[in-house]
Amino acid sequence: MKTPISDDGRKELYLSGGGVTCPFCGSDNLICGESDSQDDAKHQGVVCGGCHKEWTDVYTLTDVRFEE
Repeated sequence: MKTPISDDGRKELYLSGGGVTCPFCGSDNLICGESDSQDDAKHQGVVCGGCHKEWTDVYTLTDVRFEE
């Protein structure tokens, strides 16, 4: 019997994997919704096309690159 992954463990795996697979079932069939800005972050809803779980990705500005 598999040991369940905690929410913190699931979050860590999702983020360290680049957010390209479902943190619940591992499917890469992710459907991204519209994004909106809240506070200092951009929020985007995501639905897994495999298991139909839902979550929100949160994006923050971490760097800037100037073009020459």
